[in-house]
Amino acid sequence: MLTIRHLLAAALLLLAAPAFAAPPKVTVTFDNNGLATLQGGDTPLLKSGALVIDNVFFADDQDKHVAADRSNPTISFERTAQRVSHSWPWGAIRCRYTLAGTRLNLDLTIENDTAGPMSGVELSLLELQFPRRPAGTMWERRLPMMADSEDDITALVADYGSGMLTFCNDDPGTVVRAGFSPGSRPPQETWNLKVTSINTSGGRKVFVQPRSHRTFRFSLRFSEAGVALKTVAGDLMEKFAAAHPFQLKWPDRRPIGVLTLASSEHRSATNPRGWLSDPKLNFVGPGGAKRFREKILAAADRSIALLREMGAQGMIFWDMEGEEFPDISYVGDPRMTKQLAPEMDPVAPEFFARFHKAGFRTGVCLRPSRIIPGKDGKSKWQHDLMGFDVVEELSQKIAYARKRLGCRLFAVDANVRWFLKPDGTPEPRLLETAAFKRLADAHPEALLIPEIPLAGYWSCTAPYQELRPGLYGGRAATDARIRDIYPRAFSVISPIDGPAPERRAEIVAGQRLGDLLLFRCWFPDEQNKLFKEILKEAAETK
Repeated sequence: MLTIRHLLAAALLLLAAPAFAAPPKVTVTFDNNGLATLQGGDTPLLKSGALVIDNVFFADDQDKHVAADRSNPTISFERTAQRVSHSWPWGAIRCRYTLAGTRLNLDLTIENDTAGPMSGVELSLLELQFPRRPAGTMWERRLPMMADSEDDITALVADYGSGMLTFCNDDPGTVVRAGFSPGSRPPQETWNLKVTSINTSGGRKVFVQPRSHRTFRFSLRFSEAGVALKTVAGDLMEKFAAAHPFQLKWPDRRPIGVLTLASSEHRSATNPRGWLSDPKLNFVGPGGAKRFREKILAAADRSIALLREMGAQGMIFWDMEGEEFPDISYVGDPRMTKQLAPEMDPVAPEFFARFHKAGFRTGVCLRPSRIIPGKDGKSKWQHDLMGFDVVEELSQKIAYARKRLGCRLFAVDANVRWFLKPDGTPEPRLLETAAFKRLADAHPEALLIPEIPLAGYWSCTAPYQELRPGLYGGRAATDARIRDIYPRAFSVISPIDGPAPERRAEIVAGQRLGDLLLFRCWFPDEQNKLFKEILKEAAETK
């Protein structure tokens, strides 16, 4: 039986409970041309509902992109189906709009009515105009925000203060890029919802098979400002994790030392690789190899002492090939040490063995490239980036470092592959999740640490994250969005030269959840005192 006391207590609980804003009501209208208005709550957001086709490509007999004739399309809108269509003799592109609660679904169908393969399209679904520029660095810089749902969920947030709109690709795993692209400049600033499906993943350029069609499902999801992404796009996270299941097994989360023993700024005639950052050292001529061996093994002993002091699990030697040629540093190929640093090559097994004997793991830096003689007449060496399987190249480097040097830790620098765009110019693209899965499956004993990550990488690697400010920096811990997809994910965090004192609590929280910390181990870095305190605090609060 409820008493006055119970009712008063219930009333007090209601008063103390936080107030949550209701999701905005979404309204749309159509006219004879298609989508006419789009409104979230009281905020109109649509500048133009026109479906704009920028490019359509077909693959010729040499597998090159050939632009289709897009002149004089037949444009129609079916009110009952709420579908706009652009048709040509070679096919059609259609977009169907369906309002479902707080979502506007956009189903994009691309039809190929020819006997040849369609290789790609570039288009805009519609044009938006926000009441203010959405929050975030990318928005502030007016940079394109495109996501590839093959390697990440496409759930791009526009938080415009009075509400939030999230643009989603509802089919994770499809080979298509979509997102916000800057349109008109301020003061009448607009943003286009771009979709590009040009296939740059290599192999036969087939996006839509002959006499066939493909449908891609997108959505605009409206919510109150500040809502967690998992609340808005949790369904996509579940689909993505199912497509790229978590497989990484590396229980040791002790820190790792960064070892760089060369410097291109300290090269000299007697120390051409800049070893130990001392141009006065003499490693050439009679007795040079002996002097180098003594100095480099002494450096190993100093590093081992610092690793012990920090309670590390091991080190990664970033520049074992030396830094004689700044154009190719970091080299990322331990097989090239004989050609690039002949004094290091014979002593390398002994150097790494010292760490192993002291109980530490070792590693090197790799790049998905080949070092070849320079072709420009200026550089003696250069990175070759095309014309071979970069995953197999990385795998061979790992196998070499495992067999000769006993390495298990691999930082993968500049983890991109290059392609030729339709106009013949080269373009880089981050290695696909599938590429790192191939490497992880081939080398299950290794920890792979790619420099620039995609979300799918966390399923099989521990990506590098840097605290120093920058386009890819400012990271103190694994992003909550990644942990929402993969609860057991962890990153290799480098707080070196970053605002660690100011962001100490974030770093501690990340370490407590399993992140792994990098620190310099070739000299007694003053920062290491703080890092040691951070590690201790994280261990005590786990």
